[in-house]
Amino acid sequence: MTMMASSEATLFEPNAERFVKQALNTIGHVSETTGYLAHEIQVVPALLLPDFVKDMIDEKMRDNKRKRVLAKKGQ
Repeated sequence: MTMMASSEATLFEPNAERFVKQALNTIGHVSETTGYLAHEIQVVPALLLPDFVKDMIDEKMRDNKRKRVLAKKGQ
């Protein structure tokens, strides 16, 4: 089991079961999807941003997640 598999679900970071359930529900309904409604909501405005801004946001989000996981691991 990975560390992510045991992490707590949030609106924008679902657990595996929630993500898969929503992703499977999109089959046959749309031609492209992120698989998760909350991720779709995030993607739409992001499509309007320049790439360098998206890169900065992605890096910040990864750093924050990494810090939370490492802090939890160190407990």
